[in-house]
Amino acid sequence: MSLPIVAVVDTGVDDALALVVAARHPALDLRGVVCTAGNVPLERVLANTRHVLDLLDVKVPVAVGAARRLNGLRFAGRGVHGLDGLAGLGPVGPAVTSDRAVLTAAELVTPDAVV
Repeated sequence: MSLPIVAVVDTGVDDALALVVAARHPALDLRGVVCTAGNVPLERVLANTRHVLDLLDVKVPVAVGAARRLNGLRFAGRGVHGLDGLAGLGPVGPAVTSDRAVLTAAELVTPDAVV
C-alpha cells in the first residue's frame, strides 16, 4: 500500500527532483501539490511545477499557497537555481501552462477537488 501525500514546493531544481521522486516512487501516492513562493516568485513556482508535472505526465491538482516568504526576505535562490528557478530549463511563457485549474490549498484537501 502506498502512502498518500501532498507535496508543498517552491519548485526550483531541488523541488523538481522531489516531485519526480514523489510521482514515481512506488511507496508514494502523490495526490496534489501546493505551490509557495520561496526560491522564485509564486507565479514562477506555479509555472515550474506545472512544467515538471507535464513532463512527467502526472495529473494531480495544483494549489496556490503562500505568495511571499514567511521570513520576509527577498527571493534568494537565484544564485543557485537561476532566474527561472530551474537553472534556465523552465517553461517559457505565462505562468498557467495547461488547462488544469489552480486551486487554493483548502480546496485541494476537499474530496471534490478537480484535476
